[in-house]
Amino acid sequence: MVAAYRLECQRFVHFYDRHLLATMS
Repeated sequence: MVAAYRLECQRFVHFYDRHLLATMS
């Protein structure tokens, strides 16, 4: 359960980071 939550969180952070990078460029 915790592992799944961490994985989801990591995926969200990765997606958000990519979005932020695209916006800054």
